[in-house]
Amino acid sequence: MKAGVTTTLAACLGSCVAGAVLAAEPTDGSYFEASYAFPQTSFAGLSSNQSELVVRGGYNFNRNFAVEAMAAAGASSGDINGVTLKVDSAYGAYLKAQFEAASHFEVYARAGWAHITLSSNAVSGTGSDSSFSYGVGAQYLFNKNWYVQGEYMSLYDKDGVTIKGPAIGVGYRF
Repeated sequence: MKAGVTTTLAACLGSCVAGAVLAAEPTDGSYFEASYAFPQTSFAGLSSNQSELVVRGGYNFNRNFAVEAMAAAGASSGDINGVTLKVDSAYGAYLKAQFEAASHFEVYARAGWAHITLSSNAVSGTGSDSSFSYGVGAQYLFNKNWYVQGEYMSLYDKDGVTIKGPAIGVGYRF
C-alpha cells in the first residue's frame, strides 16, 4: 500500500513539474475549501470510523503549486468494543501539487505535517501528537471560482496508529 501511494504521489508531482514548465498562463491566488471527511482510526488490529469537518485555506503560486493550512474538528466519534474514540481537532500545513488532467478536471497530491488531538472514554483527558500527512484527490471546476472535490488523506501514521480516509468537499477560488 505504501509503495502504491508513494508511486502515485511521485507521478503526480512529476506531472505537475512538467505541467509547470509548459503552463501558458499561471493561475495564482487564494482559495478556501470546506469538506466532510470519513477517517478510520486503526491500531493494534482494531479500527473505528469517525467523521470530521475540515476547512483549508491556500494560495496558488501558479497553476501547479500551492501552499495551504488545514483545520479540522470531529463531527462524530467511533466505537471499538464499547470504547469511544474521537478526533477532537487537527491542524496542519501542506504543499500541494496539482495538474489539469482534462478540461475542468484537476488531480492533486499534497504532503505536509498535521497535529492531531484525540479523546476517548477509556482515559481521562486527551492525547495529541504530530505526524507526516499526505493525500491525493481530484476536483471538478464548475467555473473559474467554484469546484467540488474528492480526496483520500492519511492524516496520521505513527507508532502503529493510522488515521486515514476519504473526504468530499467544495472549494472557492478568489
